[in-house]
Amino acid sequence: MPGRGTKLLLFLPLAVLAADLNPDAPRPAPQPEAVREFLTLTCSSRIVASSCARCPDFTTYPRGTSAQTWDVAAVHYGHFTDPSADQALVAMKGCEPHANDWGGTMLFTRSHGQWKFDRYTGGLITDDCISFRRDGGLDLLVCASSGGWQGGWTRTIYPVDPLRFEDPMEPPLLVLTDTTGACGNVWPGVRYQKAAFRSIAADPAKGEIRAQVEFGIRTMTKADLVASCVRGPGVFEPATKTYVVRFVFDGTEFHIAPESVAAKRTVEALGGQPSPISGAVDSPHQLDGRLGH
Repeated sequence: MPGRGTKLLLFLPLAVLAADLNPDAPRPAPQPEAVREFLTLTCSSRIVASSCARCPDFTTYPRGTSAQTWDVAAVHYGHFTDPSADQALVAMKGCEPHANDWGGTMLFTRSHGQWKFDRYTGGLITDDCISFRRDGGLDLLVCASSGGWQGGWTRTIYPVDPLRFEDPMEPPLLVLTDTTGACGNVWPGVRYQKAAFRSIAADPAKGEIRAQVEFGIRTMTKADLVASCVRGPGVFEPATKTYVVRFVFDGTEFHIAPESVAAKRTVEALGGQPSPISGAVDSPHQLDGRLGH
């Protein structure tokens, strides 16, 4: 039982505190003393600060198959699978491939004053999240993340339902696709698209998420594509506008606010898309050949 209510402070306020999410700016890792008990239960090697020196056997890269460390990225406290249980979701980085976005999440439950490891899901990314209290007392996470693919960058806001821990990813709320880094990876006439979050304000007390999105498009010519590989794609970034996209939480799930439907449709439209050109472009001359000059 928590002494003098100290542990209770970790759980109760999380359902009402507002926070800003930022998928492009990783939060500082938790202090080692705050996560040592979690790592002691799961590391199959020595613990160094907030990391396991080797990958545990239940990750995609088990012990001995990779030199990666397994690092704590964040800890979220709440009631995730049982409204009467004190639980923690521990976000981990490392020991997973790109297909799993380089990480995963562990679930722990506190019993008789000690944490117990429940399960782990690779590919469940919870580095940057905030809890919303559902009707009935369970907590739902809302997270933001970003990741790259050949010539592009995707930024996403998505809910995570720990009650379905083996497949907890709900359909995303908002997906932004940025192709301004796609040197040579789009066809002429296809648009370069800039899409990034200026801010993401999540407020459980108000039951809303408010995202400000910077968005713009530019149609690229053959000459633009060649020049972008020499001068850098940033030279051709389009002019942008700021759009506000708001979501409302009804105690069970999120809904797009009526006034944001049009803005959401605009910023999620994929103006540029990967071309059938395979491999990297080594030079403007190679790009000229691929484009049929």
